Amino acid sequence: MPLKDVTTEVEKLLQEKLVITVDAEMDFRCLGLAVGNFENFDLHQHWKQWDGCYKKKTFPPEKSYQRISLRRLYKHYFNEDIQDGVHSAVKDAAATMKLFRNYLDIKKTNLRSKFHDDYDDFNVIAKISN
Repeated sequence: MPLKDVTTEVEKLLQEKLVITVDAEMDFRCLGLAVGNFENFDLHQHWKQWDGCYKKKTFPPEKSYQRISLRRLYKHYFNEDIQDGVHSAVKDAAATMKLFRNYLDIKKTNLRSKFHDDYDDFNVIAKISN
């Protein structure tokens, strides 16, 4: 099937649906689609960790945050390494949905805002060495 046809099919499938992603901008771009054209929930916008630095040219100083990888999030919440061998898009998709459900459970007890306001809560998520 030509890429143009695949793109059209994907576009039809995603219309009027909530698309749960982890930093999917490049995935969409490879198909010639813009992630902003779809209702999108990106886990990276909700789980971030202080990188130890402060943003330049802000007063008062503001902390700089980095995204937490799907692998690290999954390892933290479910004590399982989803990337213990060959990369699997199917494993990533299943892990993304499981983390999304976990996020919904967190939000039931913490309704401060649409986004998690205090990313410092996530500084306990350990780094994973390769």
